[in-house]
Amino acid sequence: LMESIDICLNEQKIGGVVFDVHSHGGSSYGVKEGADYIFKARSEKPMVAISNSVMASAAAYLGMATSRVYATPSSLTGSIGTAWVHQEESRALTEAGVTTTVFRSPEFKYEGNDVEPLTPAAGSHMAARCEQLTEMFMSDLARYRGVTKDTIKTKYGQGRAVSAADALASGMVDKIATFQEVCEGMRSGSIARSLAQTSGRMEGFVDSAVMHNKLALAML
Repeated sequence: LMESIDICLNEQKIGGVVFDVHSHGGSSYGVKEGADYIFKARSEKPMVAISNSVMASAAAYLGMATSRVYATPSSLTGSIGTAWVHQEESRALTEAGVTTTVFRSPEFKYEGNDVEPLTPAAGSHMAARCEQLTEMFMSDLARYRGVTKDTIKTKYGQGRAVSAADALASGMVDKIATFQEVCEGMRSGSIARSLAQTSGRMEGFVDSAVMHNKLALAML
């Protein structure tokens, strides 16, 4: 993703970038780094994202790092937060006649595995890690979107992915539009001009690049 952004920044014929996002999310690893890279790059060329038709969880982390977020009319956007699913199979293994022994050093090595009952200490650690990731997620979205963290916590779906209309009403997205309308806005320069009016950036671009990454990375 970062390499693709660099290509767009270094190509003079590319005046702006549209992130075509369709992802329910995924792993949290690397997402903050990618989102911060987009946030920094958006000061060099216009960059917008469109929820087309799902921009959820860590895909929202990435997409909301752009200068403006669009949503297609039938889209779902949000799922801001972190989930860590633990599935324990020790009883099923016992019923199948399988005995599992775990040797560990130090005390917490390999805790939270799926062959032993979840210990209170492991459960607390996993819950705390979810909270850490969510705090990072919400703090960054507040910075990207220019709002308070309380706004992210209370108005951005509270963990739910919401409709385009609800996302617009909450401020999670800036406008409802089709993918074709967003691309045409970038090609014509109207998006660049409107961004320039609010940020003081350059306007009048001649071409655009659509990044079909589908942003199938992230999680939260």
